[in-house]
Amino acid sequence: MKNIPKRDIFKVPEGYFESLPDEILDRSKNNIRKINYSRWAAAAVLIFSAALFIYKFESSNSLFEANSIAVDDQVELLIDQGDWNVEDVLSLSEDPNAVLDQVMAEEWGSYDVSDSELEEELWSY
Repeated sequence: MKNIPKRDIFKVPEGYFESLPDEILDRSKNNIRKINYSRWAAAAVLIFSAALFIYKFESSNSLFEANSIAVDDQVELLIDQGDWNVEDVLSLSEDPNAVLDQVMAEEWGSYDVSDSELEEELWSY
């Protein structure tokens, strides 16, 4: 090691340290601009995704409502044609008693008959 000459092997270009702070500030300004553009781009993607989700959700709800109306019409058509009977319709329901109660209320709701009179009339046949 004693035979190796001691000299400065690294040379600094002239004016390097004088211009270094300006170069660092320029780089940091460019990085800040890139970060701001990234934030705006991310916000735009988020807003676009939320709008698309809401649109899809509303359109699927309206499609579901349109399909349910069409299904009701088809069921009524099958009943009117005689392809389906009461048992078929009630078997599709989760609560057949509620369906029967609703039908009875619609059909017999306009008559003012007490339960005892109705019972007597039913047992008379």
